[in-house]
Amino acid sequence: MNDDAQSPVLQPRDKSCASDYALDRMRLGELVGTRAGDETLAHLQTCARCRDRMAELAAVRVPPLDFGGLRPRRGGWRLSLIWGIPVCAAAAVVLLLSPWRAATERSKGGGWQLGVVVQHSNGHTERVSPGAVLAPGDHLRFEVAAPHDAFVSVISLDARAAVTAFVPAAGNALPVKVGRRQLLDGAVLLDDSVGPERLLLSACSQAIAVDQVVATAQAELNKANGKIADVGTLPLPCKQTSFWIRKEKRQ
Repeated sequence: MNDDAQSPVLQPRDKSCASDYALDRMRLGELVGTRAGDETLAHLQTCARCRDRMAELAAVRVPPLDFGGLRPRRGGWRLSLIWGIPVCAAAAVVLLLSPWRAATERSKGGGWQLGVVVQHSNGHTERVSPGAVLAPGDHLRFEVAAPHDAFVSVISLDARAAVTAFVPAAGNALPVKVGRRQLLDGAVLLDDSVGPERLLLSACSQAIAVDQVVATAQAELNKANGKIADVGTLPLPCKQTSFWIRKEKRQ
């Protein structure tokens, strides 16, 4: 008998098994506190094949997320570094980071998506959902889900009617390849301004200077009398998506 035929990983899983999509969401903490999460966890306790498959999905080990080595720049802080995101052990289902967006926003395929990873002043690191309340001094890094290859940049429109290049801080937009949850090279330190802030991801088919993105956004913001909510899609040949946060001083 072929030994491979007895492998629980290589054999087709039963129809009652959880899909890779559900297992991936489970290991990344996106089903915590939901009925689907409870059902998936109960299934994992009785199904060796799904536990094995979840272990495969969590098998790649990479260095922890690094926020060290920040250096100051105008309008914020930036660094370049090698990235990594901790993953959980399948058996323990240890949830190290919270979801980067609400579960209802997740879709297979779909368009461009921007996620935010925050390291607070107390050292706690987490992914946050749109609308999160953050504070001056928090460090941010950015993730993107890319439906195709492109050149991307992240800028900020804040309550002072100022536009700032976040990633990259200068030069041309960063090249990214198609894929999910790619952590961009670079980080920022939130300044002491407070109020609503709009983080805008631009994904362009050709390399574009981040200064051009900033200048275009500033012109549109001026037309909107500084009201960031009234700024629509920038007149650039780029796909765009926003991630809103609110900055409040920590007591």
